[in-house]
Amino acid sequence: MATASTAVLTGGSAAATPKPAPAPVLGGAATVTLVTGDVVRMGGPTEVDVTAAHGRERTGFRTQTDVDGDVYVIPDDAQAGVTSGKLDRHLFDVTELAAHGYGDREDIPLIVDYPGATPRLAGARAVRQLPSLSAVAVSANRDGAYWPSIRDSAKKVWLDGPVQASLDHSVPQIGAPEAWAAGYTGAGTTVAVLDTGIDVTHPDLDDAVTAAQDFTGSASGTDDHYGHGTHVASIITGSGDASGGRYKGVAPDAHLMNGKVLDETGSGYDSWVIAGMEWAARARAVSTSPPPSGPTCPRRPRAWHSASSRGRTRTTSRSRRPSRTRTRAPRRSPWT
Repeated sequence: MATASTAVLTGGSAAATPKPAPAPVLGGAATVTLVTGDVVRMGGPTEVDVTAAHGRERTGFRTQTDVDGDVYVIPDDAQAGVTSGKLDRHLFDVTELAAHGYGDREDIPLIVDYPGATPRLAGARAVRQLPSLSAVAVSANRDGAYWPSIRDSAKKVWLDGPVQASLDHSVPQIGAPEAWAAGYTGAGTTVAVLDTGIDVTHPDLDDAVTAAQDFTGSASGTDDHYGHGTHVASIITGSGDASGGRYKGVAPDAHLMNGKVLDETGSGYDSWVIAGMEWAARARAVSTSPPPSGPTCPRRPRAWHSASSRGRTRTTSRSRRPSRTRTRAPRRSPWT
């Protein structure tokens, strides 16, 4: 992490004013609770106030502002873990945590890799096992009770970062009619669409889906109330019936598996996407998944590789919308 400025804060309640740096995008004051239970209040681009959690009043804190203007607040007892890579530095990026709504949550979503079996969790609950990572998605209490366990016992800890669908225009003309004329229509191929679900009542897709599963806990099940998954599915294998054949998919004879990993707002978590990838891999399907657009990067590259080694799964990361968040997985993955 490139650092533009650094300041040291004492324990308890303290304030610091780093050297001038690009202002973080917060839109005003914000309050964020760290995984340690410590509360960070930001009153502006350079004003940071930290209140240590109960029992941590003697803890010191270091603030850092990177070249992009993001402010990090790292407790002394987390510094070694962040430096070694054991702790995801985005756990302490208060700019991104506030921007992605973590300050308003009642819990802190994490992905945790323990050596061996997952121990009994104090101050947290296991949400989902992620076998491809040998990890577990965890919902941690905001009081910091879970912090000693992950600090002392975990092998690796990531923020369970948000992912976001991006609606955009259909792909440019790629010579699909010539491929169809040569006999390449997608027949015999199954594609797992890991997205916001699929509207199976759409005329272009009414006979395309052969399997479906929801990983979001949505009340609407695998149905698509956002539109992006249906859009992607139609690009892959839309029959073109609704438009008299004008808007026909690239592989109109392919079948689909509908894995809903993003909810009605087009948002989700890395653990939902990873679980969907594992599901697709077990079925030996080609798969597409949403691009990472949030502040953190758990081992999605490792999950992609694990899925690929067990089947025919390939994950395509697509994002055509400019974003201030840094690209997470593609640059680290040779399998994208």
